[in-house]
Amino acid sequence: MTKSNEQDGPFIENRALVSACLENISDPFLLVLLASKRAQELAYGAQAMVSPDGHKDSVVALQEIALKKVNPGDLKEMLIEGFRNSRVFSFFVMLSALNLTIF
Repeated sequence: MTKSNEQDGPFIENRALVSACLENISDPFLLVLLASKRAQELAYGAQAMVSPDGHKDSVVALQEIALKKVNPGDLKEMLIEGFRNSRVFSFFVMLSALNLTIF
């Protein structure tokens, strides 16, 4: 399942990547949210914790989660903070506070 890379240690082959991630984060929906948040950070210039080797940001993000290079708790906090700063979220909070619905 893992291979050795002289630069950064082991990496997980793509076909086993999601299974390895689900060992660390049991909820697949949370895994998708956290991996997409990390991939977005990588796209905006964050330093990768594993060697990218020409892979897409989404694969690098999953590699980092599977190899426990990033803390899922930190990603979850950043995700929540992003929702708090979102205009859409603020709009729904305002509607809720005013006891209004749009549907």
